[in-house]
This record gives sequence, structure tokens and C-alpha cells, in this order.
Amino acid sequence: MPAVNFTVNWPDGEIVSYYSPSTVIHNYLSLGIEYDLSKFKLTVDQALDAASERVKSTYGFYCSAASDEKSKIERKYNQLINTHKNGKVCVTVFN
Repeated sequence: MPAVNFTVNWPDGEIVSYYSPSTVIHNYLSLGIEYDLSKFKLTVDQALDAASERVKSTYGFYCSAASDEKSKIERKYNQLINTHKNGKVCVTVFN
């Protein structure tokens, strides 16, 4: 199953790469689009859940790496929600 790494520019200027176990992430996120912080969190959670479902349908188990990435994103979101509530998140790279 082809995996995808995606790089996110957070509203505080931090740039972080994340992992998706499936290309289905492309159905949820687009390069260069600025997402509201809360909208990004919701969308990326849905995308990683869908990616993990694809892994389950192929291999019979959910992808723990997708769950780990959701946790990392949740921690970052929680850091920013009070200070950058109106901030924008942008996916800058898919590879």
C-alpha cells in the first residue's frame, strides 16, 4: 500500500512532516489550501481514519502509525487552539 508523507505549516510557523499509510489522504487535503485550525484538525482526523480503514481492509488490522500521527496532530492542535484559534494551517508538500 503506498504511503504518503505530508508537510504541514502550522499557524505558529512550525513546519512538521506527518505520515499517512495510504494515498487516500489526497481525497481530504490539498496542497496550498489554507485551512482554519479546527477544520484542519477535523479533516486530517477523517483522512487518517480513512487511511487506517484501507490498511484494515487490506491487512486485517488498523494502522497504529495513523493513530500515532493523529495523536501528534492533536497535541499540536491543543498547543495552538488558545493562542492561534483563527490561525491557518497549510499542507505544503506531499511525497
